[in-house]
Order: sequence, then structure tokens, then C-alpha cells
Amino acid sequence: MRLLKLDRDTVWLIGAGSSICGAAAVLATEPVVKAAPSKVAVAIATVVLFGTLAIFSYPLLWPLVHTLLPGVDQAQFGVFTGSTIHEVAQVVAAGHSIGPDAENSAVIAKMLRMMMLAPFLLRLSGVLRR
Repeated sequence: MRLLKLDRDTVWLIGAGSSICGAAAVLATEPVVKAAPSKVAVAIATVVLFGTLAIFSYPLLWPLVHTLLPGVDQAQFGVFTGSTIHEVAQVVAAGHSIGPDAENSAVIAKMLRMMMLAPFLLRLSGVLRR
């Protein structure tokens, strides 16, 4: 918040979108934090922009990772991909570009992250209520 001079609502929205499931998490978090539409737009744009960059950069990163860390296989890199890219479609696109094992493990990792949306919103509403 201090470094980028962002307000609390925008930080919550970007954090939810980046850590859980992209724009859907931003939209689900919006009524909990009661954010203004402009803050929602900033959060969605941020999540989509960085996720789109990841679609192209992760497949380029895979050969480097595989060369420098030969013990890392496609499935393990797929877990990394699914754990760090924001949107489901972006995870599928990046994972598919890497290979079938990466795609499968990326989608599973992403689905596990998505399952955390409801518990996150319940906890966030409790925190913000205090």
C-alpha cells in the first residue's frame, strides 16, 4: 500500500484476484469490501495484464528452468504455473504451450486455488467487520 500508494480496497481486490482466481475473485470480493467501480476496474486490469504476460513468458521460461534444474519435470512446472497464473484460461493456455503433463498439473493446482475463494471471502468479511 505504501510503496505503490494504493488504497486498502484496491489492495484487497488485486490481492484476491492475484492469489485466488483472477477477475472472478475480484468481482466476488467487491461486495465484501464495498469498493468503488473504478477500483474494481483497476484490479481487473492489473490481474488480466499480468496473467496475459504470464501466458507468453512461462512457456519461454520452461526451457531455461529445465536446463538449469534438470530434475524439474513438466508436471512440477505445471504446478508452478497453476499456482502463479491468475485466470483459468490463462493457466490452460500456458500449460498447454509447455506440454500435456504441465497442462494437467497446472489445471489441478489452479482448481485447488479456486476452492479457497469461499473460505477467503468468509474470513475477509469477518476481518473487515471488526
